[in-house]
Amino acid sequence: MKELPVNWVYKKGKKLGTKVIIYLHGGCLVLGSIDSHRALVSHFTSELDGLFLFIEYG
Repeated sequence: MKELPVNWVYKKGKKLGTKVIIYLHGGCLVLGSIDSHRALVSHFTSELDGLFLFIEYG
């Protein structure tokens, strides 16, 4: 299995130990990527309390 690139997205000042939310973007391995969904995940981060693990699986 190949390694998957990931990004951690979180509010400034957040610490590990906070809940982690794993975000898998849609697109059925055809559409979308970390880059195309970054703004959406950044919005979630500003609204929800947690650290987002954003996985690039395509």
